[in-house]
Amino acid sequence: MRQGIPLKAIAALFVCSLIFAPFSARGDIELSVYGGPQTTHPSTIRSSTLGDDRVNWNSEPFVIPPYYGLRAKWWSEGRLGFGIDFFHAKAFADDPASLGYEELNFSHGLNILTADLWYRFQPVGTVTPYVGAGIGVVVPHVEVRPVGAIPTAKYQVGGPAATLVIGGSLPVARNWSVFTEYKATYSQIRAKLDTGDRLNTGIFTDALNIGISLRF
Repeated sequence: MRQGIPLKAIAALFVCSLIFAPFSARGDIELSVYGGPQTTHPSTIRSSTLGDDRVNWNSEPFVIPPYYGLRAKWWSEGRLGFGIDFFHAKAFADDPASLGYEELNFSHGLNILTADLWYRFQPVGTVTPYVGAGIGVVVPHVEVRPVGAIPTAKYQVGGPAATLVIGGSLPVARNWSVFTEYKATYSQIRAKLDTGDRLNTGIFTDALNIGISLRF
């Protein structure tokens, strides 16, 4: 069964927006939601018992629950912004049986939370270009079962994550804007299996995000 993201991660995003609220008199608070086509690239997994294997991952960004993200930013009076970003992506091993696994995926999400620094450039016409970068943590739902072994199916704090974003924003109404961006993210997963084994991998995802923002 595929389930949603940890509610604590969503709560953290909106708690962050409340923390930013006292600064809103000197800048803008911006809340965003986004989604779009997303890819999870191949990586090498390292198992303490099965050794190393190269895995092709399927991301299925439009399968429920789809790939999506939530973001809160505080923009200063200048061009710098600070924020927090959460997004839910998935990774399914293409052929787990050939690697010695009955199940090998993160179908309930890689679930990456980052603290970000943003910079917006001078508008080009009505479009405002921007860049962002952040560091944080990945909280994957580890679903791994070596052939003939007991399964592991639980959320874990996987390891560090880093992200880079390049995009542009277009105002469409009072306090509302739409945006599109390229987002690249690397996360390091260090999973502990219920068999006592360990499984490590570094996963690179990229996405073409399309989103909407509310500023106040």
